[in-house]
Amino acid sequence: MWNEYNNPRHIRTLNGVVELQLKIRRCQNKSCLRYKKAYRPEQEGSLALPQNEFGLDVIAYIWSLD
Repeated sequence: MWNEYNNPRHIRTLNGVVELQLKIRRCQNKSCLRYKKAYRPEQEGSLALPQNEFGLDVIAYIWSLD
């Protein structure tokens, strides 16, 4: 798949702010089932929840305070 565009994302972790440059890919072949559908990196989900600016380590830390 082709790199369609880069999507910058900032995530706040316990160690500070991390800036990610996510490479969003889309298939350019019209006969492909994933034609023009965005494919985001799988590793993004291991760092933070979608549409969330806080990392999973911050969420786990806050959850452990209860």
